[in-house]
Amino acid sequence: EEIATVNVTDIEVEPNSCPLTDPLDLRIEFELDRPVIDARWEIKYVVDTVRKRLIVVCGSTNVTDLDAGANTMSFSVDGIDVSGIRPSALSNAGLLVATLKSGESDVIDVNMVVQVSKRGEELIR
Repeated sequence: EEIATVNVTDIEVEPNSCPLTDPLDLRIEFELDRPVIDARWEIKYVVDTVRKRLIVVCGSTNVTDLDAGANTMSFSVDGIDVSGIRPSALSNAGLLVATLKSGESDVIDVNMVVQVSKRGEELIR
């Protein structure tokens, strides 16, 4: 079975210029060349350090079947929990990754760079 081709047409990430740990709303508009069965989006925040890659799982959307053509994904989370990561590792660029899955197979990774800077003691995205 062939994997669907995904064409991302729009991405919105809100809010911006806010604390890294604040709530996050993500919307992705995309087109599929064929249906995707048992589809869900998994959202992760990825931080690369010198020694390892740290992954914070933000959550996933409900499983549904997607039709060919135009589709929209919406995801909201109350915050990004980076409490287990040293602040020095966070004050750089991170990656917000949205992975469209069909069952256990990955269809596409949508990678969004998150620029993080320090404002006083606070990390701002």
